[in-house]
Amino acid sequence: MSQQDNHLDEMATVLKDIQLAYQKHPLSFEVKYTYANEHTPRVVLDSLEGKVCMAGADYRYILDNTEMVRTGNYSVVVFKEDKLLYLGKTTTDTLAASPLQPLQDMARQAGVRHCEVMYKKHRKTLQVDFQDGLPYRHIEMTLDTLSGYLLQMRYIVKTTLLIAPGASEEVGKEYEEYALVVADFHHYQPLAAEKDLFDERSFFVKKGNEVFPAAAYADYKIFIATPNF
Repeated sequence: MSQQDNHLDEMATVLKDIQLAYQKHPLSFEVKYTYANEHTPRVVLDSLEGKVCMAGADYRYILDNTEMVRTGNYSVVVFKEDKLLYLGKTTTDTLAASPLQPLQDMARQAGVRHCEVMYKKHRKTLQVDFQDGLPYRHIEMTLDTLSGYLLQMRYIVKTTLLIAPGASEEVGKEYEEYALVVADFHHYQPLAAEKDLFDERSFFVKKGNEVFPAAAYADYKIFIATPNF
């Protein structure tokens, strides 16, 4: 148990450092995800690219045909293919939580078998191995020690977690039981001030107790995820 606690403390320290680095200044960066089988990591089966904009607790995340915006008041997810706006209220708990908090919670609940922090020039790498039989087998995060920003994340995860519920049997047929997901983060730059970047009114408007899509999403349906919205 003592060794487990030490591993969790090491992991918590690295995650906290990353969180603090991203909160210093508003910034944007690009991300590319690649997917491969665990045992054939060089054979890329799929990929996605996107962009993230962050300013304090507000962020906007665009990935392929999905877009997510979180502010101090609302969380909005835009599913462009389905023409759906998923709306929810941002609670005090979710506002205070770090985007990396789910990773730390998972580690505490599931159990870490091994955790190690390695240094090479201006790079720091956190490697975490989880107990056998869990959805996640291994997570590796590399960050720049000068800026504190993430450069890459690699994780080995059960393929079933990557396939959308209700997908046809053909989807993911070429995958092994575990897949390797690699996320590369690049093109970090200060975030230019944009009036509507985190403005929920770009997505919906409230009139009394009713909610309507904004003009740019006039043909979208709305799903309210939280009561008393």
